Amino acid sequence: FPYTTLFRSFIRNNLSDAAFIDENATIAVLNATNHPGLAQYASRMITNMGGTVVFMGNTESLQGKSLVVDIS
Repeated sequence: FPYTTLFRSFIRNNLSDAAFIDENATIAVLNATNHPGLAQYASRMITNMGGTVVFMGNTESLQGKSLVVDIS
């Protein structure tokens, strides 16, 4: 995609969240669906918004709902 850098820059400049950045959380993104690439897509969005993704991958089994876990 020829405009990837421009798109990432737009997200970083227009959709970043100061509170999100200030929290300085490290984030793991796991795909528990049968839709390949979701963890990678979500990780890119989180990174472009100022977050720090430290792990990205798939779960061993499918899950019926999303889950957010705060381990701080």
